[in-house]
Formats: sequence, C-alpha cells, structure tokens
Amino acid sequence: MVNAIFTKSDICTIDSTDLNTLVDKARLSHNYRYRYCMHIDHNALIQEMVIAMTNKSYNRPHRHPAGITESYHLIRGKLMVLFFDDSGAITKKVFLHSEGNQLLRMNAPVYHMVISLCETSLYHETLTGPFDKDSVVEYADWAPEEGEEKGWIYLEKLKKEELK
Repeated sequence: MVNAIFTKSDICTIDSTDLNTLVDKARLSHNYRYRYCMHIDHNALIQEMVIAMTNKSYNRPHRHPAGITESYHLIRGKLMVLFFDDSGAITKKVFLHSEGNQLLRMNAPVYHMVISLCETSLYHETLTGPFDKDSVVEYADWAPEEGEEKGWIYLEKLKKEELK
C-alpha cells in the first residue's frame, strides 16, 4: 500500500507527534493522504488506521461488498462524506466535525467518498478484513480515476455544489 506506515508492534499507540507527522506526510504525498495502519498486515480481520488527508485529496467514490462494514471517527478537522446511487447522483451527505457528528458507520454496500473541508483532517477508519483491494473495493465507473486532473476538477465541483 502506498502512502502508509504499518505498525510493527503488538501494542500500538498514536500520540500528537505521530498525528502531526501524518499530516506532514499527507501534505507531501502525491494524493494528499497518508495513513498509519494499526493492524499488522492486510490479513488482519479488522483493518484499523488513522488517516490524514488534505482538502486537495480526491478519494474516488467506491463501495464495499455486503458483509464489509466501515467506520470513520473524526480526530481533527472537518469531513464531508458523500453517498451516491449507482448512477452517481448524491443521495446523502454527512458532516463530521467537533460540534456535530463525529462517528459514522456504513453497514451496506453504498458508494461513498470522504472530503476534507479544512486544510487537513485526521480520522480513524475501521474496515472489515482481510483486505484485498481487488475484491473489497469497487470504484464507481462514473467517477474519474484518482491521479487524473479530472478527479481534482470533480472534487472541486462537488465541494462547490454541496457546500452552497
């Protein structure tokens, strides 16, 4: 996995220095995200990570198959999580911030994407494992791929429309 650090310890802690390091690494990464994986490897039954993302990060809409659950718990910043139907129409948006919702869990295979609404945000994510990207992540074919300029244009369009 690119842009990630995996723990090498049976007991894993993350302090404010670690969080600040994640933010610095996210700012310098090609996709403006960086994660600290608290699980030992992709075979773990619970995939648990802390993710730093900037407001420039385009996280392509995707979904997970039935039986895979995913949770986001805000640590710092402000996030908007958008949910889409199969054709790409937005069906719901949830804001995670210190004065409102701070935790979100998805129990169904619905397309979604995470957007940071401030310079940098940090959140704790859990996902049912083991993790095999080809079988656990289905990207929306109606959304631009990550790493393409079209993706960043799409991101800015969504932020503008959904924050009116």
